[in-house]
Amino acid sequence: MELMDTTLRDGEQTKGVQFDQSAKLAIAQFLLTSARVRRIEVASARVSSGEKASVQKICGWARENNLLECIEVLGFLDEESVDWVSESGAKTINLLTKGSLSRLQAQLSQDEQTHFRKIREVIDYAFSRGLTANAYLEQWGSAVGTEKEFTLRAVQNLLDAGVNRIMLADTLGVMNPNQVFEEIAFLREKFPSARLDFHAHNDYGLALANSLSAANAGVNGLHVTVNGLGERTGNAALDEVVVGLKDFYGVDCGVDEKKLLALSKLVEGLSGVKCGSNKPIVGKNIVYHVAGVHAHGNKKAGAYESLLKPERFGRTTQYAVGKLMGRASLEINLEKLGINLSADELMLVKNHVVSLGDRGKSVCESDLPFIVNEVLKRPLARKVQVLDFMVETRKTDKARAFLKLRNEDSVFEEHGDGDGGFDAFFSALEKIAAKTRLKLPHLVDYEVRIPPGGKTSALVEATITWEDAGIEFNTIGIDCDQVIAAIKATENMLNYARGPLK
Repeated sequence: MELMDTTLRDGEQTKGVQFDQSAKLAIAQFLLTSARVRRIEVASARVSSGEKASVQKICGWARENNLLECIEVLGFLDEESVDWVSESGAKTINLLTKGSLSRLQAQLSQDEQTHFRKIREVIDYAFSRGLTANAYLEQWGSAVGTEKEFTLRAVQNLLDAGVNRIMLADTLGVMNPNQVFEEIAFLREKFPSARLDFHAHNDYGLALANSLSAANAGVNGLHVTVNGLGERTGNAALDEVVVGLKDFYGVDCGVDEKKLLALSKLVEGLSGVKCGSNKPIVGKNIVYHVAGVHAHGNKKAGAYESLLKPERFGRTTQYAVGKLMGRASLEINLEKLGINLSADELMLVKNHVVSLGDRGKSVCESDLPFIVNEVLKRPLARKVQVLDFMVETRKTDKARAFLKLRNEDSVFEEHGDGDGGFDAFFSALEKIAAKTRLKLPHLVDYEVRIPPGGKTSALVEATITWEDAGIEFNTIGIDCDQVIAAIKATENMLNYARGPLK
C-alpha cells in the first residue's frame, strides 16, 4: 500500500496554517528520511513566488538524496501549472480534473468532451516537459451512485492519456465506508490494472474508516496528512491510517511507528495547531489509564493491555493520579518514585487524593511526594527553592527576568531574556543549571487553563509536561498570574526531577 502525505499541500489548507520555506523543508525531510513515507505532495502550483522557492528548495534537497521521485505537486488544468512544476524542479504533477459531470458544468461551464480534450492536451504538454502525470478526480465522492457512467468515461480518458495514478477524491467528505467499498470495488473490476488512490476528508469523522474501506476494496494508495490537518475538518491522519492498516489488515506501509509522535510534535509546533489530548496514537491521553480497575488488571495479568501499547510508539504506559484511581494505580506511581508505604499509609494517601478530586483539584504524579509528606506529617524540605524572581515584559523589546534560586545549601542569581516572561525565566534557570549539578528535563508541552467567568483575578492552572530519560511527567502550578503559575510548576519539576523522597 502506497501512502501519499499531503500535509504540505492539503494540510496547509487548514485555517490559519502557513508554512514558511524552512518549515516546509523540515517537514519534508522528516517525512521522507525519518518516518520513511515514500510519497509527499508539497504544494499547489501557481500559488506564489515564495511557494515556488519552497518547492525548489525541497526538490534540490531531494535530488541530492535520490528522493526526487517522492516529490509531487498539485497542478491545475493549464500549461502554466505544468511550467510552474517543471521550473520548481519536481518531476510529478497531480492534475486537478473534475470527477463530477454536474459540477463540471456548473463550475466550469464546460461539456464533457471539452474537458476531456483539455485533460489530454495538458497531459501531453506535461510529458513534453519530462513530467510524470497523476490526476485527481475532484469531487468524485459527491457524484458516486448518480454519475457512474461519467466516472467510467473519465477514468478511461485518463488512462488513454497515459496518467500514472488516478486519485479518487472525496473532496467534501460525504461518503460512508459502504459507499467507498462498493464504488472502488466497481472501478477495480472495470479497470483491474489501473493504479487507484483514495483521498479522504473527515467532515463526518469517517476519513479513517473510509480509507481502510478503500484499502479493503483494492486501492493502491491512500492520501493522509500529519495530525489530520486539511481543508475544513481535515484529511485522514497519517498515524491512524498506518496503524489501522497494520493491525486490521496486516499491511505494513513501511512507516516507522516510533517516529510518529516526533513527527506529530514537529508539525504541531510548525503549524500552531495542537492535537486534542484524546487523539488516537499520538494524543497525550493515550498513554494513561485513569480507572483503578485498569491498573489492577494490568498489574495482575496485563488484562487491559491492547495492541496500542504506548511502548510500541516509543512512549510509556502511565496511570493517572486522581479520584478514580485505585490502590494499584497509587502503588505503581509510588514505586516509580521509590516511596514505600504500609497498607494503612497507602489508604490514607489514596483517600486524600480522592478528596482533592472531589473538590475539583487537579493532581499529577509529581505531587505525590508532597502529598505523602502532608498526609503522613513528615517534614519536607525542598532541595530546590525559587527564593525570588522578577519578570519584565515590554512591547518593543525581549522579556527579561531575574532569578534567585537556592539549590541545597547554595544560592545563585542570574538574569535571562527571551520571547515572553516564562522563556526569560527559563533562560535564567538554564544559566544557573549550567553552574551546578541541577538537571533540567526537556519541556514537551505547556498548557494554561483559565476558568470561565472573565475575572481578571481568576486563578490560572499551568500544566507543564516534561521528558526525562524517555519518561514523561507533568507538574502543575496555580496562581492568578500565568507566568507565576508556570514558575511554580517549574519549581515542582526541579524538586521532583532531583530524585524521590526517602
